[in-house]
Amino acid sequence: MKKIYFRCDNSKIIGLGHIFRCLTIAEELSKIGYECSFLTSKSPRQSFWKDNFFISEIITLPKYNFNLRYDQLRHENSPRFIAFEKKDIKNIFALKDQIQKDSIVVVDHYLLGQYWEIAARTIFKKIIVIDDLLNSPHNCDLLIDPNIRSRLDTERIKLKYKNIKMLTGKNFVIIRPGFKKARQRIINQLNIRKKIISCLVLFGGFGNNENIYNALSCLLRNRLSIKIHAVIERNNKKFTQLKNIADKNKNIKLYNFTKNIEQIMEKCDIAIGALGTNTWERCYLGIPALVMVNSYNQSRFLDNLVDQNIIFDLGKTITDKKIINGFNHFQLFKKNYLKTRERLMKKIDGKGNQRITKELIKFLS
Repeated sequence: MKKIYFRCDNSKIIGLGHIFRCLTIAEELSKIGYECSFLTSKSPRQSFWKDNFFISEIITLPKYNFNLRYDQLRHENSPRFIAFEKKDIKNIFALKDQIQKDSIVVVDHYLLGQYWEIAARTIFKKIIVIDDLLNSPHNCDLLIDPNIRSRLDTERIKLKYKNIKMLTGKNFVIIRPGFKKARQRIINQLNIRKKIISCLVLFGGFGNNENIYNALSCLLRNRLSIKIHAVIERNNKKFTQLKNIADKNKNIKLYNFTKNIEQIMEKCDIAIGALGTNTWERCYLGIPALVMVNSYNQSRFLDNLVDQNIIFDLGKTITDKKIINGFNHFQLFKKNYLKTRERLMKKIDGKGNQRITKELIKFLS
């Protein structure tokens, strides 16, 4: 059986986007008979892997301590980045007896670059890279950028990596399978007038303590007629405080983070959160969002997303005025608000997973 490995990590610093992208592609490959294994370091979410029946094997690397600026270190060619690459490939070599010969590896990691890729060629037949930073050299056989960019940005990166086959743009946005079912349920009910608007508050897998708290506080202070669906980890430092607020307000419902997040999102008409992979999932479901940029990699998409009217930029802080301005910007309480949702849903067709899978199969044949 043909085998493919995925190299990705998550931690309290690194969000779950890299993991979800790889899992989505792995699930597509498993449907057509390919065996998928993951090379990943120990993380706070180790139990998370047990839910993914299509994974044939988890090869666990040592636990790493990730720097808060992990997504900038590769571009800076920082000594920390160089040290991480060398340490990681050394750990991979120590496990090479567990890795099937003539297999390929898909790498989705901001701290692995050209040095790692060249060294990894002594173990793997082909190197596939998923990267949305695209600000440093690569030595790979296929480069996947699952994002929607401006035309000028797309031309720039294609010129930069002209010697590498590249998949980029709306046709290669990765959407998890559950979102397709959620989208259809939304379409079926889109024209049914709701009695009350629902707002999603979600700042990623581990969330941000202050951002979630500030968003809820703003919504409550303005006494808006809104149902709030807030997603927060139980180990969040403000969980008890937020739970007390929710217990006193019938319009707030708290959820623990789940991989089936689309089941919560489909209830919502608008969102407050961060950029990241969830940006494209919100767009696919027709949910406009008021966002804060939490990291360097997210800031690179900000201007284009604002120009396309996919998001409203909250800047560095959440205030009552910004929340109200964002809701008014998307005409949340107006009759023609549905046009906003319909416009967003037309941007992504949800077939990116299949297109990427077809390209990967060529390397496995």
